[in-house]
Amino acid sequence: MKKIISLLLFVASSSNANITIVNDDDPNEGLNDTTPVAPIAGNLGTTLGEQRLNVLNKAAEIINSSFDIQQTVHVSTTFDPLTCTSNSAVLGQASPSASFLDHDSQSIIPYALQNQLQGYDDNGNGSEIITQFNSSIDNNNSCLNNKNWYYGFDNESGSDESFLSTALHEIIHGMGFTSYLGRQAFAPYE
Repeated sequence: MKKIISLLLFVASSSNANITIVNDDDPNEGLNDTTPVAPIAGNLGTTLGEQRLNVLNKAAEIINSSFDIQQTVHVSTTFDPLTCTSNSAVLGQASPSASFLDHDSQSIIPYALQNQLQGYDDNGNGSEIITQFNSSIDNNNSCLNNKNWYYGFDNESGSDESFLSTALHEIIHGMGFTSYLGRQAFAPYE
């Protein structure tokens, strides 16, 4: 039976490397959106793009302080319109940029984990994780009944969607906390 490896990093007091956010948005969109906004709950950004990037960096800081990351993990990030209706939405999505099949253990190993296990970075400054977040959520009356992203660093999002919680969730998926299905639909990978 093939085994699935989930990312297991050890809690540590210090690390040699970090999660690094890579802004892959075009000018004036997503992480580069110049729409003026007021600082909120620890996020001192004064543009929408700056607040988004600050939250992603806060998520990286939380992960960096929680896990012993020995090889830098680059997270390619964009904001794009994703599926969104008045009742449901894709908040974000993430995946490893690549995964490897370890023939000895018959395990699927995401790039970020592979680099940690082998002790060196196979792809240098290339991204190990690809993330995409839904830009349709902000200021869109037909998306989630007018919910917006909440860009504060606290847990006071009210009826809006916490971008910090979503960013943490998606980056962790990219680190390897994922599931893979076997050849038959909805069957465990065997």
